[in-house]
Amino acid sequence: ATTSAAIVGASYLWAQFVESMHGRAWAASLKAIRDDLMALPPIPLPMWLGGAAILVLIAFARVWRFRGYFASATPPTEQVLRTVATASRELGLPSPPRTLMIDGRLSPMIWCGLRPTLLIPSALWSQLDEPGRRAVLFHELAHVRRRDHVVHWIESAIGIVYWWHPLVWWVRRCLHAEAEVCCDAWVTTLMPRRRRAYAEALLITQQYVDSTDRPTPTLGIGVTTGRA
Repeated sequence: ATTSAAIVGASYLWAQFVESMHGRAWAASLKAIRDDLMALPPIPLPMWLGGAAILVLIAFARVWRFRGYFASATPPTEQVLRTVATASRELGLPSPPRTLMIDGRLSPMIWCGLRPTLLIPSALWSQLDEPGRRAVLFHELAHVRRRDHVVHWIESAIGIVYWWHPLVWWVRRCLHAEAEVCCDAWVTTLMPRRRRAYAEALLITQQYVDSTDRPTPTLGIGVTTGRA
């Protein structure tokens, strides 16, 4: 028994030693990458301004391209407003966001303007059953509850200033992915027995938007993403 205990103890110490060495090697690699980045020459001011200007123009172009949906938007019915108001109360929102029904094959989304606006495609709404509608609403309203629309503005501004840094783009992608996961968690927490209905609603929504190549607008947070 003593010998077995000694063998187990030695194995544990060896594993800890190997893990420590791997950790040190990983830290050394990160330090080397940092040193290499710090050694790069500064970006010339005209190049930095040009890159930032291009990103701003792309953002404005995407917003301008999306303007047609607002032009054709219609007020929701009383039933839709009641459903949105009920879902907002369950999520703890002080008041439901402005809601508009739109035509077009787009995902339900929160438009991150000066005032967050919930955009619901009319054709998709008619395809979803009641649990699916509630699940989609919970997901989008959770973005408002988490103030993801404010974070979206902040990380967009940072992305324009630090457009040249690959870490910024990676962090922004991670923020978007984590926001979607958190909103999924809100839905499954509020509807623990309707997980299948939520999955089916995501599938229907993904199939609905797959027939168009129109990207999610710069100021939009849609319920469907690449991981959906």
